[in-house]
Amino acid sequence: MRTKILSILLAVSVAFNIFVIVGSFQAKKQMKTAPTFRSYRELLIKELKLDEDQLKLFQQPHQNRSEQQRTFLAELIKDKPDQEFLESFHLQRLVRTQEFISILRPEQKKKFVEIFNKQLSTSRETTAPPAE
Repeated sequence: MRTKILSILLAVSVAFNIFVIVGSFQAKKQMKTAPTFRSYRELLIKELKLDEDQLKLFQQPHQNRSEQQRTFLAELIKDKPDQEFLESFHLQRLVRTQEFISILRPEQKKKFVEIFNKQLSTSRETTAPPAE
């Protein structure tokens, strides 16, 4: 009887370990395929075939992006974040995006929307909760 219980516990333990290993491999695979901001930027530059002026305007806000994000996150994690600051941060990003879109040629705008929609659907798939 004791041997049978130990065998069952060993089998359950092995099965659990297999599930953990498979899950970790799937998570690593998903992390590798998840698009990054840098890959998205590179895709936009390549697909939109930006000229020099467009490229300058596109890259300008990204030069100090990490510092801006650190400031934004520092405010966001406060017990009572400054809502005006958070809204102004988002508003600045929208204004920069509008400025960039305004200098695109019509065919570039169309391609930008296609890429943006594809990126949006991809990010929703990778962050969506599992189906029940």
